[in-house]
Amino acid sequence: SVFLWITLLVVSFLSYYPSVKNSGTYAQKYDLSMSVKGSGASKLNLTKSGLTKKELERLIAEYEQEVTRTKQKYNQYALYRSLPNNIKERFIYWEFYSKGIVESPKIFLFGHKDRPQRELYPSAHNYYLDLIYHFGIIAVLPFIYLISLVFIKSIKAIREDKMTSKLFALLVIVLFFVFIDNSLKVSFRQPYSGMVIFFLWGVLLSRLRSVNKQSRSSE
Repeated sequence: SVFLWITLLVVSFLSYYPSVKNSGTYAQKYDLSMSVKGSGASKLNLTKSGLTKKELERLIAEYEQEVTRTKQKYNQYALYRSLPNNIKERFIYWEFYSKGIVESPKIFLFGHKDRPQRELYPSAHNYYLDLIYHFGIIAVLPFIYLISLVFIKSIKAIREDKMTSKLFALLVIVLFFVFIDNSLKVSFRQPYSGMVIFFLWGVLLSRLRSVNKQSRSSE
């Protein structure tokens, strides 16, 4: 049955992929040859922004300069050049939010009181950068504590040969969401994906705690 489901998934993907590949959205996101310009400038307009024409032109000029600096900074690396456009564009946002975090010690600790222009910088595309930018490094301390708990309890379970295949699979899933998915998106901030990830994280900690308790009681 597993082989059947995998076959159906592969066949459906291969059938649907050609039509997606011919769309303009695919080229914009995944093409490697297109030059990344940043999608923000095209979304900012005079009516919705509430800015004067002069302020709008200044913002767009600064944004375009930031895009150019980012491309020049990373274009020397072969890895960056080999990335699809949607990942390259994230470097623009990562640069902006990273610089904003270290503007001053106060901002680093407690975050910015003003949010960035959303049309130009809609998201940090990294949950932790987003969190530190808006609320400071203090807001990340609970995450550091929970991540530390996972590593400590997981290492203990492995050393005592209590790490089952199911528990290990859950550990891999949670670590993927915590370190990879939320480094490219802000899944923790979204209502549904955030709830699911935190739920899985809680289940993992609960099972690790139960395994550690069993090992202590057996002693």
